[in-house]
Amino acid sequence: LLGVGDKVQDPIFKNFDSAAVNVVVVLLLAHVVMSYAIIMNPPELAFEDQVVDCIKVRSSSALQKALVGNRWPLRLVLRLCLTGLTVFIAKAVPCFPVLLSLVSSVTGTTTSFIFPVLFYLRLVKEMPSSHRTICRVILLFATIGGVTGTYNAILGMKECHLSNTGC
Repeated sequence: LLGVGDKVQDPIFKNFDSAAVNVVVVLLLAHVVMSYAIIMNPPELAFEDQVVDCIKVRSSSALQKALVGNRWPLRLVLRLCLTGLTVFIAKAVPCFPVLLSLVSSVTGTTTSFIFPVLFYLRLVKEMPSSHRTICRVILLFATIGGVTGTYNAILGMKECHLSNTGC
């Protein structure tokens, strides 16, 4: 049965009784699991390069020779550690969606609306007053949206920590 009004459950797919919903949930899970490697590969490679550079500077020549020939064991250990760190953060932060909402309300607003307008105003010295007015209106609404999103995320974190149930 479809939930209506106050009977709507969160997440939204819990409102539908269908085998198709189960298939969609499994496909979403597969997508998340498979995309993890793609998303984490660039930071892991950068971290591996930093560790190799650190080892080259501070360690014995035997370890350096081992790394030159085969970096696979080091890669395995570092990637397992980073994956473990990801799991630890996911389990340790009970209100991760709310924390993500807080971070995205600040960074999303600034990088999408506030910084581009400020950079435009800084770079373009001579512009019509209508452009300057439009930029000020964008800044005003972006600031209001960012502050509202941050405030709501802080309230959500407070509610989550007071309830001690997580999200």
